[in-house]
Amino acid sequence: MKTTAPGMSVKAFTAMLDQRTKWFGRTAGRAMCGESQWTAARETSKQANKLDEEGVEIAVCRHGFLLKGLNMSRGEIFAYPMFLQKEFQDAAFLSMDVTCCYVPYLEKVSEILTHLQPLQKIRHCLSVMHAKAHNTKCEILWNAGNQEGAGTTLGEEVEKLNSFLSRCALTTKYMSKSVRTDMLTVHAIGWNQRKENGLHIAFVFQIQKGNAAASSVDARGLQISIEALFVSICQKKHYLYRQNDRNKRRQKIPQKIAKEKKRLLDEIQRYNQQPDGDPVDTHSVVQKLSNKAAESMIWPCEEQNTDGVDILAKKKLSDQLMLVLRLTEEKQILVKEMMQHCQYLKDSVAKVQTLIATISDCIKTGSYPNGFTEDDDPR
Repeated sequence: MKTTAPGMSVKAFTAMLDQRTKWFGRTAGRAMCGESQWTAARETSKQANKLDEEGVEIAVCRHGFLLKGLNMSRGEIFAYPMFLQKEFQDAAFLSMDVTCCYVPYLEKVSEILTHLQPLQKIRHCLSVMHAKAHNTKCEILWNAGNQEGAGTTLGEEVEKLNSFLSRCALTTKYMSKSVRTDMLTVHAIGWNQRKENGLHIAFVFQIQKGNAAASSVDARGLQISIEALFVSICQKKHYLYRQNDRNKRRQKIPQKIAKEKKRLLDEIQRYNQQPDGDPVDTHSVVQKLSNKAAESMIWPCEEQNTDGVDILAKKKLSDQLMLVLRLTEEKQILVKEMMQHCQYLKDSVAKVQTLIATISDCIKTGSYPNGFTEDDDPR
């Protein structure tokens, strides 16, 4: 990818970080978080022997526009996202899939290189999808849905662009460096053009989606959902051994029943919170469905709290609260961005009108500006 480095090139910046961290100590290998081993969470990496470029590191805004990118010649190391972060020091948030490992590295490097300390002013968050692979503590601390001011930003916009650019992988693999760079640049320009043409539609869709998610579901809709789930569970239990003659098939049916039963109880809880309507007795519904014990339960040895509420229930309530707060922030962010986009379109219209007036005057007077000749006159 083509990139501009007014102060220092990517290669020089990477070499500087490699030298400084080697003097003051560094952590080799890959980082662990939860049960996942993250290949992108590395401070250093050996240079590849077969490939000149191992991929591209890109910076994308929350609407999917490609802002800047660079070629990776030493794999996924922290120096590349730090270089891109240095180019966008005015950004409010930086979303990554290994934020929990990148932030300590940034703090350590900023102590050694004082001119990089302004990078710590940018707030960090985990992308929503990758946060599920981290441990629970890391997910709660760094998840984008728990960061004030982030709105409903997913942080997965880079993956969408990577999926689009992946179509070039097989062809650019056998190209020269210059042709590969030009091919990726052309695709990136086309991606940004498509995003720009549909930006107004994306704004309207996000506003409608936010209003639909923020508005509470009416009681009638919950009644229909509860009745449908109850009938579905009863039918699956009734035909469990009548229509399924194989154990492999029977094993999947109870799993679906358990999921629908959990969803049914959640819908009943939401329905009971409605101001209008008669409350539904959850205990009687469970007894009608089955007289057996619940499919899953929290044993006393797993309880680490003293208030009688398990940590999963607390996290679920916290996620709902954070979702309401993020939706409120998203409305404010979208209104601000739509105003900026409208102002940009107004300025563009003014520039085009000025250019049209200038060209019309030149045609009338016969004095053409540089680059225009009389042969270009459409008349």
